[in-house]
Amino acid sequence: MAAAAWYQDGVLSFNEKLIEQYVKSQGRTLDDLGRDPKLLESLIRENVHVFVHEATHHRQDVWGKSQGLPHYGGEAAEKEAMMVEALFVLQKEHQDPSYARFLDDAQDRSILARMALGQSRRLQKDRADWFGESEMARCFPGGLSISGQVWSNGFAAPIQRELTRRARLPEAERRALEDARRFQESYASMDDVRKDIPLVGTKHLEKEFAKHKEAFEKSPDAYAAYMKRLRDVTELTDRRLDELDLPMQDAVPSPI
Repeated sequence: MAAAAWYQDGVLSFNEKLIEQYVKSQGRTLDDLGRDPKLLESLIRENVHVFVHEATHHRQDVWGKSQGLPHYGGEAAEKEAMMVEALFVLQKEHQDPSYARFLDDAQDRSILARMALGQSRRLQKDRADWFGESEMARCFPGGLSISGQVWSNGFAAPIQRELTRRARLPEAERRALEDARRFQESYASMDDVRKDIPLVGTKHLEKEFAKHKEAFEKSPDAYAAYMKRLRDVTELTDRRLDELDLPMQDAVPSPI
């Protein structure tokens, strides 16, 4: 399934194609969103938990910059975002019964509704620790752990090898590669990033290499800070779950 939304460099974007598919499934067009408040409301209900997930990545980004830390995605970022997303769904259902009815009605037709229900029920049943390695592997294959993000320097090393290779090329080939394209906005995995490196312009590679080399030099502080944040968020999620004190729901819908 294509990503419903993503956050990058201060911008949170939604997948326009998926939005268009949703309004078409309602027998409507994108233009109707501006004319029909009920259609817009249903679209918001369909995607609000996704917004919470991606907005959490924005908060992580702001926090990392305020601490002077390099930004690391992967395991820690996604665990936190999934916990916050699932907790939001439980709290929203509790406070707004119409939202609970919407998800229940939508789960047979909507993978987003099934994901919202599946993750929130598992949080309620198995607590925040459930968002661990097995769930990360299922939802985000190829995502690096905290240790992998901080210690492997997995992005800088292949860039350095490519820059070294280019330095040995004839001048005409080097010039042709200088102004080639940028990196894509997002990738499914680190393997896809590495495959794309030979197609990226030299000036963009040099910029990324300098950034990741500097980040690697901050590894000890980054490791400690990201580990502490993940521990704190996990504990806070469980405390908030206790405060909600919701009746246990038996059904755990499959998210796929």
